[in-house]
Amino acid sequence: MKVTTTDGKRTVEEWVLALNKLLGWDRRRVMTWATHYEGALNDDASQLWREYSVFYIAYLLIPDSTKDKLTVRDKLTEGDREYLARRLEAAILFLPQCKGILLENYDWDAVVARVDGVLAEYGENLANVRAQYDAEALTHAPHPMGVKTTRGKQYIEDWVLSLQQLLGWDRMRSMTWATFYGLSIDDEDSNLFRNRSVFYVAFLLIPDSIKEGLTEEDREYLARRLEFAILGLPDHAAISLAELDWEASIARVDAILAEYGESLASVRRQYEE
Repeated sequence: MKVTTTDGKRTVEEWVLALNKLLGWDRRRVMTWATHYEGALNDDASQLWREYSVFYIAYLLIPDSTKDKLTVRDKLTEGDREYLARRLEAAILFLPQCKGILLENYDWDAVVARVDGVLAEYGENLANVRAQYDAEALTHAPHPMGVKTTRGKQYIEDWVLSLQQLLGWDRMRSMTWATFYGLSIDDEDSNLFRNRSVFYVAFLLIPDSIKEGLTEEDREYLARRLEFAILGLPDHAAISLAELDWEASIARVDAILAEYGESLASVRRQYEE
């Protein structure tokens, strides 16, 4: 992921720091999750800047168990999740007392204590949240990411398989990337399901070297081409990802990237930097 704006670089560093302190994530794991915000991070006029950086990571601190519980406001719908995310954001930032203090100079033991205080109201704590993101939970939990719907589980498995085949990512890295969709993937009526699962993966295959020269519409068009190349559409419309000839898929993806002087191998390398 390539970030060129000053605000974007600062935000990424704040995410790296906060997610390390709160969830124990290393830099590569944070950067994997942050790829979803790449376009916004490189846009000085982005809506992203309307919020403090920690607001976006606050959603990651909502325990899976709490997502299904009743609160004083009603069932935790998406709106109620924002309410809880706002409380967690406030617990992290501790405004106005800490106004003007850089995150790197925060008392993170105190931050963790404040976050635990909020989560305790739901019978949870930050240690349990960390546990839901560990390798064992992401691989063997009955409902990884708290997802219980058949369709949601299938999308997760599709992402894990396609990211392993195309980028060489292990399950934990793929699941870290997938947490971005945690608010919608367990909703059968979500707009997420208007697109095939690999459409979202296709954006990760666009090389950094050409992103700056593409408009948002151009990126979506290229992502559609890559999606069709992965799936072999329209010839293999009825084939599941498990049945795909992945060598042929990679060859088709490489053929498209070659039009831009790139290859899938170079895309893989940019995620290892």
